[in-house]
Amino acid sequence: MKKSLIALAFGTLALGMSEFVMMGILPDIARSLGVSIPEAGHLISAYALGVCFGAPLTVLVARTRPLKQILLALTALIAVGNLCASLAPNYWMLMAMRFVSGLPHGAFFGVGSIVAERVADAGKRTEAVSIMIVGMTVANLFGVPLGTYISNVLSWRTTFAIVAVWGVVALTLVRMWVPRMEPLPDTGLKGQFRFLRSLAPWLVLASVMLGNGGIFCWYSYVSPLMIHTSGFTEENLTLIIMLAGFGMFAGNIVGGHYADRFTPERVVRFTLGTACLALVGIFFGAHVRYLSLALMCLTTACLFCVSSPQQLLILENSRGGEMLGAALVQVAFNLGNALGAYLDGADIRVYGNAQDAAGDTMNAGSIIIHGRVGDTAGYAMRGGKIYVQGDAGYRAGIHMKAYQDKLPVLLIGGRAGSFVGEYQAGGIIAVLGLGQGAGPIVGNYPCTGMHGGKLFLRSDCRGIRFPSQVTARAAVPQDLAELEPYLREYCGLFGCNLQEVLDAPFTVVTPNGRNPYRQMYVAN
Repeated sequence: MKKSLIALAFGTLALGMSEFVMMGILPDIARSLGVSIPEAGHLISAYALGVCFGAPLTVLVARTRPLKQILLALTALIAVGNLCASLAPNYWMLMAMRFVSGLPHGAFFGVGSIVAERVADAGKRTEAVSIMIVGMTVANLFGVPLGTYISNVLSWRTTFAIVAVWGVVALTLVRMWVPRMEPLPDTGLKGQFRFLRSLAPWLVLASVMLGNGGIFCWYSYVSPLMIHTSGFTEENLTLIIMLAGFGMFAGNIVGGHYADRFTPERVVRFTLGTACLALVGIFFGAHVRYLSLALMCLTTACLFCVSSPQQLLILENSRGGEMLGAALVQVAFNLGNALGAYLDGADIRVYGNAQDAAGDTMNAGSIIIHGRVGDTAGYAMRGGKIYVQGDAGYRAGIHMKAYQDKLPVLLIGGRAGSFVGEYQAGGIIAVLGLGQGAGPIVGNYPCTGMHGGKLFLRSDCRGIRFPSQVTARAAVPQDLAELEPYLREYCGLFGCNLQEVLDAPFTVVTPNGRNPYRQMYVAN
């Protein structure tokens, strides 16, 4: 194996860790910097934004530079961005450094693909590109779990510092092992974009974005799917995610090998077709434990099996603008990732119990849970509906808010744990206490910090202590008229008698005018 390709793989490993490690350390960062998890989630978006800006920026400032020189600058930026992230004194500085860390991502893949193609042996161009990409799969397989562990044991700052050190290692190897190469022919700034006049590159980019969007739409929910549908336990989850990473690793190697043997076009067509069939199989067979596991590995293998063939296809169809074309593949990849993860308006049914944070930052659609739900159900949801047949854990509806014309609804059929409606800012929460017998239907400290929205309790609430910032009163017909459409839908889903539900007394809880949180969050 050529040393130059190993150096490139070390660079993509640093990029993979820089991008994906955030998923595992997000709670630690939120706790350390005093922000909510949804706010901390913007740090992921900042990196993706850097990816999208970095590719065209490289074309603007470095298109006439020698390729090795560009790679050295990009690897240096990986190290500097992550080092500064480890030292960031506050949330906004960390946000800026995540953007900086994302800048070299697409550009490195673009320039690296050109270098890999040039140093490859005859007939092994795609395999060479796959060796470069292998760093991303190793990052998913080992780097991210290791970074998460270090963050838990030491600090998230240490994790970023280690990524920075790896960036320095990649910089050193690129300097030592990548040969000097002449710059690409300068076709001028307009010439860099000329290839976009033809249809072929657009089709390649569309296949990357839509193919990845479809797979990531499933992969974003792989954890609850494996636990609540396939029947695995939370203790199995680490091993399951590692198996998914192994599928990515194997798929990348296989894709590079067979693309040189059968042409990249054939491999892309076959792999995307296989991914479609695997996703259909997951839809119908997710309840079969080991079939679901096998299909998961197959789907993640398909995700990276097409990476190097697609990278080579864009190089072949962007002559005169190779650097931009190769970088745009990574932009499309990240857009597909975001499309899959942020997809709203979906209708999800869970035939069993649901884990913590179901409906976290939900924007639209519905989640129907035929069982119980864990803690923080509906965390910061701002639209859509969550219907729970059974009980809910602690802090249900925490930070729930209404957004523009959206009205989030969380309806719990059984009991809710302590701190239900904590810091609620909008929307409707209803706890029905069906089949619970005597005793309070909510735990301690309900509605703490509530500053908007309404909480409906199917109870006279004797024995329930509410904070001084809220008002609890008996529901009147106008209140029940607001709630009735959701109760009707709930009863239709779970086979309840609507009239029997409405015959019981209801209490409505709302923030009062003396609420200091209302002044803080609403009046301003």
